[in-house]
Amino acid sequence: MLTIRETTFADLDDVRRLWADGEVMRFVGFPEGLMRTEAEMQTWLERIAAGRPQVDHYSIFEDGRYCGESFYRIDPAHRCAVLDIKLFPFARGRGIGTAGLSHAMEAAFRMGAEKVWVDPNPQNEKAIALYRRLGFVAKPYPDYLLTEGEAPQAIYMERENSEVPMRLLFEMDKKDYAQCTHSFVRNSARSVIIKDKKVAMIHSLKYDYYKFPGGGIEHGESPVEAMIRETREEAGLVVNPDTVREYGYVHRIQRSAADKTECFIQDNFYYLCEAADGLRPQELDGYEAEESYTLEYVEPDMAIKKNRRVARNPYDPMMFEREARVLERLLAEGYFGR
Repeated sequence: MLTIRETTFADLDDVRRLWADGEVMRFVGFPEGLMRTEAEMQTWLERIAAGRPQVDHYSIFEDGRYCGESFYRIDPAHRCAVLDIKLFPFARGRGIGTAGLSHAMEAAFRMGAEKVWVDPNPQNEKAIALYRRLGFVAKPYPDYLLTEGEAPQAIYMERENSEVPMRLLFEMDKKDYAQCTHSFVRNSARSVIIKDKKVAMIHSLKYDYYKFPGGGIEHGESPVEAMIRETREEAGLVVNPDTVREYGYVHRIQRSAADKTECFIQDNFYYLCEAADGLRPQELDGYEAEESYTLEYVEPDMAIKKNRRVARNPYDPMMFEREARVLERLLAEGYFGR
C-alpha cells in the first residue's frame, strides 16, 4: 500500500539518506550526494513547518518502506507553485512518482496556486516524460525567475489548475543533447482544416514541401490565439473560433543545429477547426515570401509522399516527417472518411 504524508521529524533520517544518494541527486547538481547534518535537517524541517500551508514536504512509503519525497512551495506574488519529487531508484517506473507528484500538485492547487511548475535537467528524460504525462508543457522561463545575464540550465514546464492535458500524438526525440548546457523552448500551434476529404496546407513552392498552417506562439498568446493568427497570416484563412477543437500535440527535442550547447525543445499543438469562406491577403515574413508560401487543399497521401521526398533545403527533415506523421494519424483515425 502506498502512503504519502507530511514529513515529520521522525522521517528526517530517511530524507537525509535520500539526499545523500548520488544517483538520486545527480540531475540537481550533486552527483556525489548532498550531505547534511542532523542539526541542519532539523532546522530545514522547522522552516518547512513554520511555512505551512504555503509550503509543504511529503514522505512517500510503500508497504512501510521509504521511497522518496515530494514538495511544493507557493509564490503568493505570482500565484504559482514550484514542485519537486525525488525517488530512490528501486521506487521508479511503478507509478509512485505519478502519485507523489500529483499529491503535492493537488495540495498546491487547494492552497490557492493557479499554476504549478517544474524545471527538470534536460538530460533527465524519465522525469520529463512523467511531467508531460501529468499535463506539464514546456515554455520559456518567466522573466521573474531569470537571473540577468545567465541562460537557464534546465527546462521550464508548467501546468495550470484548470488545464486538461492535450493528448500526446507522438514524440520526436533525437537523444543527441547529452552535452547541452542550456535549453531553448519555442512552441508552435497549427490548424487542421479538412474540407471535401482534402486538408488545407501551406506548400513551399521553392523547396516543394507541405506544412500545416501555423507557427510560433508569441509571448502573451495562448496556443489557440497563435494558431488563429498564424493561419490568417500564412494561408489567408479566417478560423471560426467556435469550431476549434484540440487534436493533439507532438513533442520534439534535439540539439540545436545553430548552437551545439543548446537543447531545442518544441511542443507543436494541432487544432481541428473550420475557416470562413473566402481568403484574406497573406501577411508573410521574408523567408515565407521567398519560399512562395501557397495555400493548397491537398489529398493527405500526396502531401505525405512529397514530404518524404524533399530534396536539398535548409531545414531539419524532422519538420517534414512531423507533418507526414500527423497526416497519417488523421487518416488512421478516419478524419478523411473511409
